[in-house]
Amino acid sequence: MKKITLTIVVVLALASILYGFEHNFRDYDKRGPMPEHHQRTEGDPGFFEKLCEELELTDYQIEQMEQMHIGQQKMMIQIKSEIEILKIDKREALKNHNFTQAKEIIEVIAAKKLEIALKTIDNMERRWDLLSDEQKAEAEELMKDRPFRHKMKKMSENKK
Repeated sequence: MKKITLTIVVVLALASILYGFEHNFRDYDKRGPMPEHHQRTEGDPGFFEKLCEELELTDYQIEQMEQMHIGQQKMMIQIKSEIEILKIDKREALKNHNFTQAKEIIEVIAAKKLEIALKTIDNMERRWDLLSDEQKAEAEELMKDRPFRHKMKKMSENKK
């Protein structure tokens, strides 16, 4: 009887450990590799380079947009890291049956996601404001021709 009990305890402990590893790494990269048609090849200009060329952006505009992009990337990394830490805290709170704390953490996570969304829109607005009226008109035309530029189209519709 002791051997059976010990065996069950060991199996359950091993199963919980393996579940924990699987659970922690499951969301590591949900998307998998980038589809081939989205991958850039060497010498192939990216979206930003094409946009600069098509809108005939000035050096000042390009520099400002690059700085905004870098700032946006840093902000996203920082806030997403904070969210990941909060998710760990939430799992710990749920594990300890501290449901009140888990709910509070969920509210903080939601606020951080809202912060990301609002800052992203602010960044888009600052970029849009850098464009001259002629460049805005050209961007409108480009968006009609290329439906994948839906973000810029939505932004311009909100500015009208």
